[in-house]
Amino acid sequence: MSTPLEVIQKNEEKFADKLLHPREYIRTINNDNTLALLQALHDELEGKKRKVWTEKEFQMLDMVGMQKASTDVSYNQAIQDQQDNLQALMDSIRA
Repeated sequence: MSTPLEVIQKNEEKFADKLLHPREYIRTINNDNTLALLQALHDELEGKKRKVWTEKEFQMLDMVGMQKASTDVSYNQAIQDQQDNLQALMDSIRA
């Protein structure tokens, strides 16, 4: 699993020795690394998810804890929505 920065750095190293016209370099980056970069973004988002609360844990919380748990659930859902969008984009590129 690579981070987006690692994907970009690997690409820069790959083409550091070659004298490419900037337009050709950009086209090559787009063709070779778009999916790798999107996958890295997807994986990075996975690492940002918060604790997943079980129903039993949620029932045992006080009001303050319940607010935090609700915030965590909303936050995770927003991240999941972003991951779903990235996955749809990757699928459309592969097709």
